Amino acid sequence: MTPSIARTYPRCGLVPSRAQLTFAKACLGEPLANAELAIWRECTGRVEYPFGLKPEEADGLCGRKSGKTEYIASPIIIHRAVTDVDGPGVYLLVSPSKSDQARIGWQAINRQLQRGFRDLIADVQEADARVLLHNGNAIKIASANFRTLRGPKYKVVVVDESCFYYSDNPEEGGSNPLPYILDSIVRGMVATAHPLLLLLSTPWTKSGVMYEHFRDRDATPGRIVWRAPTLTMNPYANCELMERHRRDRGENFYKREYLAEFSEDSFAYIESADVDAAIAAGTSCFPPTPNVRYCMGLDPGRRRDHFGCAVAHRDGDTIVVDWCKEWKPGLFGLKYADVLPQIWATARQYHIHKIASDQTDFGGLEASIPTVNGVAEFEMERVMTGGQSGAELSDVTHALFASRKLVLPDQSGLAEEFKRLADYLTQGGARDIRAKRGHDDRSRAVMLAVFQAFKQPQARFHTPEVWEIPVGVDRDTGDDEDRWFHKIN
Repeated sequence: MTPSIARTYPRCGLVPSRAQLTFAKACLGEPLANAELAIWRECTGRVEYPFGLKPEEADGLCGRKSGKTEYIASPIIIHRAVTDVDGPGVYLLVSPSKSDQARIGWQAINRQLQRGFRDLIADVQEADARVLLHNGNAIKIASANFRTLRGPKYKVVVVDESCFYYSDNPEEGGSNPLPYILDSIVRGMVATAHPLLLLLSTPWTKSGVMYEHFRDRDATPGRIVWRAPTLTMNPYANCELMERHRRDRGENFYKREYLAEFSEDSFAYIESADVDAAIAAGTSCFPPTPNVRYCMGLDPGRRRDHFGCAVAHRDGDTIVVDWCKEWKPGLFGLKYADVLPQIWATARQYHIHKIASDQTDFGGLEASIPTVNGVAEFEMERVMTGGQSGAELSDVTHALFASRKLVLPDQSGLAEEFKRLADYLTQGGARDIRAKRGHDDRSRAVMLAVFQAFKQPQARFHTPEVWEIPVGVDRDTGDDEDRWFHKIN
């Protein structure tokens, strides 16, 4: 009789939560205790548990930091690899090609094998991320590449972070979409008596393979579809940090990352109330102040596009946007000869020497910088503001809005432009912040200036006070009310 995976966990040095153990046992078709059946019903939405049936497919949709790799994928692969007796095969963990998941998976499996089954290890081939066992089985970790996954006889395949495989469209970032990966894998599972294909991931958008499995779960009773929030799988997760993320990153982020709920493809980037609270009513701009370090951000446009520019500075833990402007193309398009002199003049006014700019026509802008005695008056820094590369920049601005630590000038249309911005989620975990309609050049310039200002060290000023300290009585009169004082600054 095959031992339970509950005995494998302690051998690997792990103490799983009740939900982690329940899901692992369900994936292997093991009997569940009454308390585990309650968790099964909660996480699958199914009343009856299929006792005695070994599932061939299972999906685990779990919140971030649920232990998917360490407590689910690795123990299941190891348990099957050391207990299966129906002939040799390959036990595979597949990870997205552009992530650290393959390294994390290799470290977890190798560490757990060394702890609990050292005597079964025949050879560790670290260069190939492969472990050979004395029973003929092989455990392998691979980055996703549908062209190299064909061929072996797979007994168990775990596809980690299955919602984050890129589209085959080069413009969307990659060439290994999940359907291609699955097509390569399933052919190698046909010759196995009890194959297991396990897809694990934190949810993403309402599209793709895992969402379709979740949507159609009632029509496919043979496939386990397990959905569990972070705290269900990992009761020791940092609740305080999760709540802070909820405030700073928004409800959509919190529900997707920690409650394991699929997101819409797009949603409002910033709540309207947070935008309104940031506007400094009646103040169209803040004039430059001595001894303040200002930052400038540009979102250039060419021909028929708009051009945005903004200036910001840090005041303690608050970022103040002092000035911003947008130039619209005229009848014959946008002319740099009309725009750039105004930008250079503003930079001089605010004593700015380094200007951050989007990648659009960066070389043209850099070549247009005025010189003084043959030396460029300003230094340009290229910063990506669109697509996935702009996610950090966008998250900083969002957090400042949410915490009411951002001040915007009261300029016509600026608040409406921020309210039009949407957070678009695309395949493979990519994000793009852009306007649902109309232009967003001024708001992008503001976000860039805000990000540059946020990176500046927080100023710490000490205002000295004057203290008068008595040091003795009058030496001539002896009057102790007529004291000498030292002034200390």
